[in-house]
Amino acid sequence: MDTVRPAPLDLTGDLALARAAFDAFLTATPAKADVRAATTDLGGVPVVDVRVDGAPDPGGVLLYLHGGAYVVGSARASV
Repeated sequence: MDTVRPAPLDLTGDLALARAAFDAFLTATPAKADVRAATTDLGGVPVVDVRVDGAPDPGGVLLYLHGGAYVVGSARASV
């Protein structure tokens, strides 16, 4: 088993530490300068409103559902 690499995140330990490490990983490369993201709520549900400067209004909604139930990471860090 010496050839198997260790997992990058230890999900059996401190969950707050794992979340912080995963958020740091996701936000290590910032979004492009023309991308704006604002945390808000929609009907009492927390959401992240993402806009791209100069992009036409699509006239609709894009709904992104994270399949991991946000055990680690967050919607905001995914932008």
